[in-house]
Amino acid sequence: MEECHEVMKDCKNTLETLILDEENQRLAARVAFEWTPVKKWAGVEPTGKRATFSEHVFVWFDEGRMHTSVTLLDMDAFRRQMQA
Repeated sequence: MEECHEVMKDCKNTLETLILDEENQRLAARVAFEWTPVKKWAGVEPTGKRATFSEHVFVWFDEGRMHTSVTLLDMDAFRRQMQA
């Protein structure tokens, strides 16, 4: 997502859900992204339209330190909005 800062404007991220499992040292989160692409991103040309889509983040910890992180973006929703 680092390159996203170069291709987006008026970005708004909202934490919708956060689930913590302290015993098993896991975290899951759902984040809503809202932004307007200004450069080509993920193979999609900007259209001037604002996009809203979700990111799902899963993190595993070992002795309180993050050791694995997986991020899933709803790219289909993003692409559909740019085509509509």
